[in-house]
Amino acid sequence: MIKGKIKTIADFWYYYKYYVLVGIVAVVALCAVIKSCSEKQDYDVGVLFMTHGAAGSHYQTEGLSVFFDGYASDVNGDGISSSQVVAINYGSTLQEANAANASRSANLAAGNHLIYLIDEQNYNELKAGGFFADISAAGESEYLKDDCFNAAASGMLTAVNGFDEGGNTYFLCLRVYDSKRAESDEKYAARYDAAKSAIYKIIDEYK
Repeated sequence: MIKGKIKTIADFWYYYKYYVLVGIVAVVALCAVIKSCSEKQDYDVGVLFMTHGAAGSHYQTEGLSVFFDGYASDVNGDGISSSQVVAINYGSTLQEANAANASRSANLAAGNHLIYLIDEQNYNELKAGGFFADISAAGESEYLKDDCFNAAASGMLTAVNGFDEGGNTYFLCLRVYDSKRAESDEKYAARYDAAKSAIYKIIDEYK
């Protein structure tokens, strides 16, 4: 009887191990995001960096954090202008893609990160979902469309450690304003204004 149970477990593992592993990775990623979102925010501007392939390295994330720190406003009143960059990398395997999808869904649902630096695939998917605000009022620029600024073509990323000139196409976008959230979160409007201001400053510098 024990041998039969062991054989059943072994058979289950043989046929379903990849599904189990993907599920575990997705649950862990989701729990990490929820934990992060539930903790007190100590940053002024939140940025989601979403990409496919081999990008999304630690050096790029750190470089982006330093870069956006320079455009952030002190929203929380701690005397420091700071940003938080969350990297979502789809990688090259099914496990990485599933973990990235779970992380992206959780972060989009939380809505704490209002600036997006994203590759073309993520841009097209989120644009279809109506996630982007109109930023055309930032000024005249050949790199600016209604809802995105071509960060790669403008030369913006050459100022960020970890990015090579002539790399992937990345768009800088602002999440659409959530009026319902603004009613229940007294700091939301200030954080949104800070995110919008940061994007406008960047566009003005790299137009």
